[in-house]
Amino acid sequence: MSGAALLSWSHLNGSSLVVVTSAGLAFYGLALTIYRIWFHPLAGFPGPKLAAATGWYQTYYEVMTYGKLSFKLAELHTRYGPIVRFSPWELSIRDPGFYQNSYAHGSVRRTESFMSYTAYDRSPSNHSFLVVQLSSKKTRLLRRHNLSLLA
Repeated sequence: MSGAALLSWSHLNGSSLVVVTSAGLAFYGLALTIYRIWFHPLAGFPGPKLAAATGWYQTYYEVMTYGKLSFKLAELHTRYGPIVRFSPWELSIRDPGFYQNSYAHGSVRRTESFMSYTAYDRSPSNHSFLVVQLSSKKTRLLRRHNLSLLA
């Protein structure tokens, strides 16, 4: 066989094409799983390896257990700590102090326009929630803008 004939798909029959395609997909899946678990930018965060490898982990707890993902996240936080990776692309953060770090952009933090913020760690759903109060200058500007819309 010449070099051009080796690069051609015409010599493959149907079953050979299925085998080659299946092997390619299996290799791609394995490479993607290895990347997501060990080389992804979120790989350093703790959490179940199955959750880091596939989005089906999150789907299972949302669909098959009828929306019990929030309870599973509370369990994962108990096991792994305040920051948990529960899908290949998502983190669950239960640390109010991390708010400043995660919502900063560039050299100016958006939270500098807030007069204060309070994070509560005890809600009925066992999830943290945040109460934000704007600074008086920011509030005055928002009120003035809203009043001008009514006039």
